[in-house]
Amino acid sequence: MLIRIPGQSAQIRLFEPVATVDDQYHIVDVGLQHAHGGIDSIAAGFAAHTVTSWQESCAQDESDRLAKEQAKRDKKAAKKAAARAEAGIPDPEPTANVE
Repeated sequence: MLIRIPGQSAQIRLFEPVATVDDQYHIVDVGLQHAHGGIDSIAAGFAAHTVTSWQESCAQDESDRLAKEQAKRDKKAAKKAAARAEAGIPDPEPTANVE
């Protein structure tokens, strides 16, 4: 996160990601970023395998939940369409959203 300092050309860097070659470690820095591009900072690295795996697991669980909800909606819509067809009721015309 970069925070502007009023009246100064430098910005405060708070936990800015630092590009690395090794994806195992996450490195962030805290410090000052000058207008000409120079940076004065202290960097700290950490490995977050457990947190990353929890995050991926939660994302997969959410994806599965959303897929199940969509399948239920699709099944319900198909059931309604079949009932309309059996009763000889034509499908409703789609309506356009007019704002």
